[in-house]
Amino acid sequence: AAAAGGGGGGGGAPKPAGRAKPEAGGAKAGGSIIAAEDRERGVVAMSLWVRYAEALGWLSMSSLIGIYSLSQVFTYGSSWWLTQWAADTFPSVSHGEPWFYMAVYSGASLMAAALILVRAVVLTLASVRAARKIQAEAISAVFQAPIAFFDTTPLGRIVNRFSGDVQKVDVQISGQFMQLFLNFFSLLGTITMLALSSKYVLLSLLPLAIIYFFCAKYYRASSRELQRLESISRSPIYTAFTEALNGAPTIAAMRVAPRFEEASVRRFDANTRAACHHARALQ
Repeated sequence: AAAAGGGGGGGGAPKPAGRAKPEAGGAKAGGSIIAAEDRERGVVAMSLWVRYAEALGWLSMSSLIGIYSLSQVFTYGSSWWLTQWAADTFPSVSHGEPWFYMAVYSGASLMAAALILVRAVVLTLASVRAARKIQAEAISAVFQAPIAFFDTTPLGRIVNRFSGDVQKVDVQISGQFMQLFLNFFSLLGTITMLALSSKYVLLSLLPLAIIYFFCAKYYRASSRELQRLESISRSPIYTAFTEALNGAPTIAAMRVAPRFEEASVRRFDANTRAACHHARALQ
């Protein structure tokens, strides 16, 4: 779940295959038995996206591809039909009346709207099924972890995996998949319409694609690492809260609440800085 959401993995937990090489690898920090939280670097491995597609279900993926294709066909087809209507391309059928063109245009528009609803329902159901499967695998991995894992991994880090990272799988990744499908098929439909209207416009696509590729590569490198920093900076907050809650009587007796409060503020500041930078990167 952590890898799919772009966050850092737990210190000694069983790790899925295909992940990038961790930074710390479970090394002990400052002589403590608590393992330092590792953070992925570089691009997300393609094997992780394949695993998420498998969790969605190949039948659902095939259905989504077909539905998105038909949706774009009807969407751009209705726009193309307007040009035929304006030029009265089929006078022998319309007989100078708008009803023929209006009926075809209305049918195409209604089909496009219906397919938008269907694709949203299919993707939502598939995303819920994938989220349940990924969460079940994560829970199974934690339950099967050795005792040493719980000795070296703070509880807050585990809570972070099952809260923030699972939330990314439940909400963000499904929404991004929808945007991916929508943008891809919209781009494909736009290129098709351009090719039908003027083939010379296609000559400008190659330099534009090269420029876009390098801009996206530059942006993704920063955005990806900012999201990972935001994710791993959330774990100390959960850990400190759990420790303070369990040791509240001792903290009150020793009158060290201000010190714990100051430490919590620093942790919140670190997480907020990463979250703000990541939010600005998304704009």
